[in-house]
Amino acid sequence: TSVNKIVTEYGFKEDEFIGKNMRKFLSKKYWPRLFMEVAKLAQGKPVENEIEIMTPKGRRISEYRSNPIYQANKVVGFQTIMRDVTERKQADEALRESEERLRQLIEYAPDAIYLNDLKGNFIDGNKQAENLTGYKKDELIGKSMLKVGLLPKRYVPKAAKALMKNLLGQKTGPDEFELTRKDGSLVTVEISTFPVKRGGKTEVIGIARDITERKRFEERLSTLN
Repeated sequence: TSVNKIVTEYGFKEDEFIGKNMRKFLSKKYWPRLFMEVAKLAQGKPVENEIEIMTPKGRRISEYRSNPIYQANKVVGFQTIMRDVTERKQADEALRESEERLRQLIEYAPDAIYLNDLKGNFIDGNKQAENLTGYKKDELIGKSMLKVGLLPKRYVPKAAKALMKNLLGQKTGPDEFELTRKDGSLVTVEISTFPVKRGGKTEVIGIARDITERKRFEERLSTLN
């Protein structure tokens, strides 16, 4: 029976709202939900949700809460308070898209990219990390290179030194390591690490580049010389 002045900011006139059914302003996909929520309100139950509204100035997204209005202990109507969250939703969507693009870039990067904690335990890794090591991600998560068998013992002091630098907030590399793949073959890599803050904790991003062929070429060249 009444609306506040805010509706005019969206290009409506008050008389376009008053006395009109809400279905006029909603996509048909929302009609079944609207019927159920009106039924709840008629039973004296408040409802809250999110909805898209078509306005003369375009599509808007609103959060709303509706409460029943009583008269002589009988529900005679309901009051709805709506909050426009269009910009927030658009920002959230843009952020999700940006994060998805970044995830895709990392997942399909030509170098192995992984994440570990300050104890050296794997947290996550991309497809190339699986290809490089021969292990599936699930086989690595929660374990260190040494525990999995990737890192030969002779490289432990070098790896510990790099991890200590990470603990102090320092990046490392590129440092050369030889790793033992799941099938027992050896691969030579250059590893660079970068400590980052995430969720109040310091974690380490590692980038490992396969330089096996380069090393073989350098050795052949050295032999020829």
